[in-house]
Amino acid sequence: MLNKVIYDIILRMRESDLVDNKKINDKIIQEKIRKVDGAMAQEGMPLTKDIKKRLYNCIIGKSTTEMERKKIIEKYRGIYG
Repeated sequence: MLNKVIYDIILRMRESDLVDNKKINDKIIQEKIRKVDGAMAQEGMPLTKDIKKRLYNCIIGKSTTEMERKKIIEKYRGIYG
């Protein structure tokens, strides 16, 4: 559930930026990830390097939130059955 919320926030940010500007600056992307990480850290759930990388890939269009959700679900189904 938590990952879905994070990915949805990033996806909305990505879509709003793409309307205004086709090329998103890496500095802006890193700042967005830092903001999400800061908000999650306040709740005692800072983002891992892996999650930050997944978010980055979603923002730049290398992956999608749907693809990342599937990967996470498959990973934990394999672990927990």
